[in-house]
Amino acid sequence: MIVPEKVEKSNRAWLFMKPFTKAMWVLTGAITIYNGFTLWLIERNQSPELMTGSILNQMGTLVCLSFTTLFSMHGGRQHSNLSRLVMVVWLFASLVITNSYTANLTSMLTVQRLEPTVVDVEDLKRDNAIVGCSRRSFAVRYLVDVIGIKMRNIKDIISADQYARDLRSGEIAAAFIEAPYAKIFLAQNCKGFAASGKIYKVGGFGFVFPKGSSILPDISKAVLEVAEKGELDDLENNLIGSQKCDSNAETSKDSSSLSPSSFWPMEAPIQLKKLMSREVYYSSRIGKEEKVAMEMAIEEFNSQYSNQHIDLLINDSQGEPIQAALAALELVYRHRVKVILGPQSWEEASLVAEVGSQAHSPILSLAYATPQWATERWPFLIQASADQSAQMKAIAAVIKSQDWHRVTVVYEDIPSSATGAVLQLSEALKNVGIEIGHLLPLPPLSSSSSLVEEPQSLKEGQCRVFVVHTSLQLGVHLFETAKKMEMMKEVYVWIITDTISSLVHSVKASTISSSMDGIVGVKSYFNETTPQFKIFRGRFRRKFISEHPDEEKNEPGIYAAKAYDATWAAALAMKGGRGAAAEVGTGHMGSIGVIVDNSSRIGKEEIVAMKLAIHDFNNKSNRQLDFHVRDSQSDPVLTLLSARNLIEKSRVQAIIGLETWEEASLVVELGSKAPIPIVSLADAAPQWATDRWPFLVRASPEKHLQMKAVAAIIGSWGWRRINVIYEDTNSAGSEIIPFLADALKQVGSEIGYLAALTPSSAVNSSSLSDQLQRLKGKQSQVFVVHSSLSMAERLFSKANELGMMEKGSVWITTDSITNLVHSMNSSVISSMEGVLGMKSFFQEDGARFQDFYSRFRQKFRSLYPKEDNYEPGIFAVRAYDAVWSVALAMDNNGSTQQLLEKIELSDFHGLTNRIKFERRRLAPQRMFQIVNVIGKSYRELGFWSEGSGFAKPTNGQIQNSSSMDILGQVFWPGGPTSTPRGWALPTSETPLRIGVPLNATFKQFVSVTYDDGGNPSVSGFSIEVFKAVLKHLNYSLPHEFFPFSGTYDDLVEQVHLKVRDLFILLTHNSILSYITNTFLYLTYKIVSMLRNLMQWLAIRR
Repeated sequence: MIVPEKVEKSNRAWLFMKPFTKAMWVLTGAITIYNGFTLWLIERNQSPELMTGSILNQMGTLVCLSFTTLFSMHGGRQHSNLSRLVMVVWLFASLVITNSYTANLTSMLTVQRLEPTVVDVEDLKRDNAIVGCSRRSFAVRYLVDVIGIKMRNIKDIISADQYARDLRSGEIAAAFIEAPYAKIFLAQNCKGFAASGKIYKVGGFGFVFPKGSSILPDISKAVLEVAEKGELDDLENNLIGSQKCDSNAETSKDSSSLSPSSFWPMEAPIQLKKLMSREVYYSSRIGKEEKVAMEMAIEEFNSQYSNQHIDLLINDSQGEPIQAALAALELVYRHRVKVILGPQSWEEASLVAEVGSQAHSPILSLAYATPQWATERWPFLIQASADQSAQMKAIAAVIKSQDWHRVTVVYEDIPSSATGAVLQLSEALKNVGIEIGHLLPLPPLSSSSSLVEEPQSLKEGQCRVFVVHTSLQLGVHLFETAKKMEMMKEVYVWIITDTISSLVHSVKASTISSSMDGIVGVKSYFNETTPQFKIFRGRFRRKFISEHPDEEKNEPGIYAAKAYDATWAAALAMKGGRGAAAEVGTGHMGSIGVIVDNSSRIGKEEIVAMKLAIHDFNNKSNRQLDFHVRDSQSDPVLTLLSARNLIEKSRVQAIIGLETWEEASLVVELGSKAPIPIVSLADAAPQWATDRWPFLVRASPEKHLQMKAVAAIIGSWGWRRINVIYEDTNSAGSEIIPFLADALKQVGSEIGYLAALTPSSAVNSSSLSDQLQRLKGKQSQVFVVHSSLSMAERLFSKANELGMMEKGSVWITTDSITNLVHSMNSSVISSMEGVLGMKSFFQEDGARFQDFYSRFRQKFRSLYPKEDNYEPGIFAVRAYDAVWSVALAMDNNGSTQQLLEKIELSDFHGLTNRIKFERRRLAPQRMFQIVNVIGKSYRELGFWSEGSGFAKPTNGQIQNSSSMDILGQVFWPGGPTSTPRGWALPTSETPLRIGVPLNATFKQFVSVTYDDGGNPSVSGFSIEVFKAVLKHLNYSLPHEFFPFSGTYDDLVEQVHLKVRDLFILLTHNSILSYITNTFLYLTYKIVSMLRNLMQWLAIRR
């Protein structure tokens, strides 16, 4: 804030008292009296006059003596040497005190004191004063939105000279100028103006690129080189360093001499300002509302259509997907219902939809989160709830309106959240320029008794804006914990989705006031003022309180309304026939059951390996272990029925297999109730799974270390923005993406785009092409692929057709694909030429594995002669070891609990590695092999392990490095041996289009002139800095400058809007750069701030 200066007109009364502080005056007086008393005490015996008279007279003599000692000794000479010593010391002290007083008083009378006319912005706001600021600057929005100055009180200033004129004339009381401009302004106008008040720090501005632009790392590095080599200092001195001004203050003609009034106290009015500051935990509230609403709908329908009658059969899902599926089977095949209503979660709906599609019975799902491809996969599924994309856009709009630029998303770690709402929210936030700084999955409440670590991690993070997407029960639990940790204060922002806010009417008032005060929620809207709803509400309340008297609140919400409407829709469709509608609320050692998908390569390898393991164990132990195999056919419902058959009919003691988490999550629920151990070979599972299901044993390692390996490759080559392509299954969303996002953050990279592919069983060629076309248009050409083998085969074939496997692109596959690279035929693998892949490493040179390898090939070829390749991979190895883990733990006399405990304590050398479990999870895979597809085969480049980085055996020695260069030459897509940039460079035909402000207030930074032909020419400090930076790049960057007339906000907004051809380069996905005026000048001496030079303009981060 720049304001005029004025000569200080302070009150001159008592000016003679101001050279000393109050404490100094008191100290001086005390010492004076003490000195007088000391002299009186010493001299009284030699001076009779000091002892004569009354006590009052002697006290007056004492006081007089005290002050006269300041100037001379009393009555002439002293009679005692002790008195003379006291006087010498005191006279020296009084000389110092007197001269100090005189010097201070003289300076007050002779030196002119200048002071700013305004010292606090609050004074401007209180007085409704007019202030000046360039309307083209972002500062105007900051003044209005943050500081609180009214827009009508801001005068538009178009030049530096106008600032000075209007300040001198009084048209504006203050000028608000960006700090670098203010420095130049004060250098040119240092007489009569001063900076006043606080400096408001904002995010800075300068070279503005789209967030995540691949040019940023190179430009940022070049900027540092320009600064460190002194080129920036030279440019400043040459271009703007000459702005000097005489710093001598003007001599005032106003006299500051003492006057009589200086010695007379005058009362000054004092203004006083006052500062004013201003469950029942029950998981089926939704089910209760829906049940009551459905019963009301059926009653009304049967009453209105007396010649028709529809029965309503209700089965309770108990919140369990398996129970929902079993209930659906009973309703369809036993009760012959015509339609099923009400699965509340996607986990329930997906199973019930499978049952309905097989029985050709319509399923009206009330589940909120449903993948877009679901209705294509299950033709009898009807989604009776809107998807959440519009809600996520509303949340993004709320965040955008408050200028928050980074949020933390807290979600319940169930598949429907990870693959549905969270991804839609991420996309909505990205569209308005907001990023998700951290994803925090919370374990479902049923598997977590307390939340401590999760809120603590939120508190320790920098971001204070949280979006919460959980069930009501988990949300309340989270807020109660946050309240105890003092995280519900002013500095925190909590935003809830309608999974919580649409049930807030059922929450106790005490809970809301104590734990949820101040929370912002997005709630599904429905009209509650219509006569029809008012009638419904009255009847609902009466019926609800009669059926659920323990519930404190009896108001209907959106779930009741949707259930009522869905029931009427089904009833009207059935009119004309009698039917039923149903609601699904949500002597030997022993036997081992095996469930695999016998049609997949993984299932084929696993079944062969398990048969070999059973044969080997029976021969070695001289005991008999039975083996019962069921084919899942990749169908979760059939998997569930197979598990039920194995438990109830075959009486197996354990079940092994289960290729996907979708299958495993159903079977483990059944196994926990039986109870028998379920040894899952599924490649991914939530971290909390073994806590929730005590009989689950995970025989496949977690993915977090593999994601670190992928991130290490990306970080080694310096790629900053990554596209992730994944098959939209529950396990991919909940297990892979959060781990990969965190790992990328550790190496300074981020996920730029998430491409969710419809599962291979439902995908069609057009939808796959559409996704790849969108990816092809992205600036970043680095792709990480996580999918099934069948999906990968179609993906790479289509990518080749679209020209996406050419020079400049980078493709990295996870082990879900690369672990099966040995099984691919030549046509498939040739479509993947140049791909880098992560492969789970296992030792293949041991004698035991070589024996297994030979026998596996023979048996595999005999069982599956149509397969092209017969080699075993990691899936066969894990299946073999899993059977041995169970077999070694089995005992005729032991219980299933003892069997589980023995499996968990397994510690033996398996086929290739040591087999050991930690909390019923296989010990993490710590080493990964990196392979490179070349031609119709692949080459093993080397290894990566945590702590050691990249490694390559050379001449019997292991060399380690954090750089992938140690692994040697990589063959990239398109055949080049040089490392791809991972993004496309501008060319002379399509140069980088750079916008510059046309009417900059301070021309020293950016100036635009036109020649006779109307061609623009740009110059100034910022332009020269940019040109200097380009000289430090190791490649050419063709570019053009384009003047832009508008505000800084409008200028920057062009990047986001992508609607102005003048500034947008579509062929390079809008690789757009703007040069604004001041960032480099503001921060070039602060190297730590230069790291953020290329980030998006942000007023508050």
